[in-house]
Amino acid sequence: MNNTIKLPGFVSFMISPAGRVFRVLFGLVLIVWGLRQGSPGGNLVAIIGLVPLAAGAFDFCILGKVFGGFYNGNTMREALHKQQGKPQLGSKPASFTKA
Repeated sequence: MNNTIKLPGFVSFMISPAGRVFRVLFGLVLIVWGLRQGSPGGNLVAIIGLVPLAAGAFDFCILGKVFGGFYNGNTMREALHKQQGKPQLGSKPASFTKA
């Protein structure tokens, strides 16, 4: 069984820390815009805006799961770093680890 995760560029961005911020901001924009419309359609847009806001705030990415990865953004980033042979972001080099 092949355990490699292959993601389109957009999905790779969305699971990144910058993508997480983007999701929160996009959700906020949808909520504010929808509420300013003052119509049932606007209210629906505001409710839909809760999805990207929650996804960014709680670090989950629905698209990551759709493309064969994980819902949890941190788990997905760890898996991609291991797959690419790169150290996990924020990890210390081997020379600084305690024995």
